[in-house]
Amino acid sequence: NMAGLKNIPGPTALPVVGNLYQYMFNKSKILKYHEVLQQLYEKYGPIVRETFGNKTIIHLFDPVDAKTVLDNEDKRPFVVPLQETTLMYRKKSDMSLGLGNTNGEEWYRLRSAIKGFMFDFYGLRNLSVKKEGVLDDIIKKLGDEIDENGQVKDLRMLFGKWALESSGITCFDRRLGYMDNGDMEKMAEKIVEANKEVFYLSGLLKFSYPFYKYFPTPKWIKLEKAEDVITNGTKFQMEKAYDEMYEVMSENRGDIPNDRFEFLTDLRKKLNKKEITTIMLSVHTDGLSTIVPSLLFNLYCLAINPEIQEKAYQEVKKFMSEGAPATKELISQSVWVAGTVKETFRFFPIGTEIARILKKDLVLSGHNVPEGSNIHINMNVHFFNEHYFKNARVYNPVRWSQGLAELSEDAKRVRKYVLMPFGANIRSCAGRLLADQDLILMLSRILYHYQLVYPENEKPLQQVFNTLLVPDR
Repeated sequence: NMAGLKNIPGPTALPVVGNLYQYMFNKSKILKYHEVLQQLYEKYGPIVRETFGNKTIIHLFDPVDAKTVLDNEDKRPFVVPLQETTLMYRKKSDMSLGLGNTNGEEWYRLRSAIKGFMFDFYGLRNLSVKKEGVLDDIIKKLGDEIDENGQVKDLRMLFGKWALESSGITCFDRRLGYMDNGDMEKMAEKIVEANKEVFYLSGLLKFSYPFYKYFPTPKWIKLEKAEDVITNGTKFQMEKAYDEMYEVMSENRGDIPNDRFEFLTDLRKKLNKKEITTIMLSVHTDGLSTIVPSLLFNLYCLAINPEIQEKAYQEVKKFMSEGAPATKELISQSVWVAGTVKETFRFFPIGTEIARILKKDLVLSGHNVPEGSNIHINMNVHFFNEHYFKNARVYNPVRWSQGLAELSEDAKRVRKYVLMPFGANIRSCAGRLLADQDLILMLSRILYHYQLVYPENEKPLQQVFNTLLVPDR
């Protein structure tokens, strides 16, 4: 019974299109969707209803409601895909749908297949040793691309190549040549641009009437071509990995050495090739829309906070030396670098919501919200709230190592439900340990070799909504 949802406050919805009319003809409003959410919260309060076509979204802005939803989850929570466009593309292409586009037993089976590798903390640390060469190369390439003004023209593209090359070690156990100034680097550039196009167009289509589901609209045609570039690029690397793996097996009487093709070997025990391809597609390219913008925001925060940059640099120097790989202690013991990563997620979050489909009726902000409701947990509105973060406007990485002593008891009880950069519970990001590790190592390596300065004549960096939140330039 969805009738109770009508009592939840929200902007006026029109027949058929609902609230889409407020977005469809106003691209700037879509690009600033995170600011729209702030306005909805300020105008309507802790729970807000919006309707997009025939779909009703319930926005939750109260951490107490977030706690209620997440504490009432079972082991197989239902979610709506981040990109319905990608779900549609994979269905049309006869692909496995992947983790983010499935629910129930199918999702649980896929999740179980990857958790042995993705949540092996010590195994991921050993994987970081294999990636040292990638870090060496990106630092050198970064130096090569610095111009006479000390600037790099396109950091997002450069770090996109690094992310693909680094994930190539994870997925395919080899270097891909994406930073070698040849044809493979051109392929990487096409994948980075295609990924950017997919997320931009998906963000626009999210707030348009879904004509693209019934006939190919211009935006859908562009998106489909971009998805082809990403998918075909990954499949090309997959086939090369299989060929090399079979060659290694033939040289070792059918066996694969323990230190070779660890992820691929682990997946082959549990999944078919179609399913493995989609998993690899996600692990190989998801960092382009998550790790890369996060890294850019981290560098910006350090550049405009030079005193914190210096403290992070001094910490890095304790754990690193010229020409030597990063120590495992850097990952586990860093305070300033690890705190920078987390504090940057507060200042520049990547996502706008944690989405759920309720599997039971719940009372949220005094309203009876029925099973089947589409919930968006929108906690970004509290990231500068003094109730949850003392001196909230101050960029302070060590707040994450200082405990919660300064907070009231009710704030302590719910603060973990406020900042959730990788999602929550069992449906949190499967690659969060790997992403966190890669960010810390890359940030540390850059700090060790370079000083970060933000040009005085540049306006402050802002975010725009492209399905996720990315730098505005």
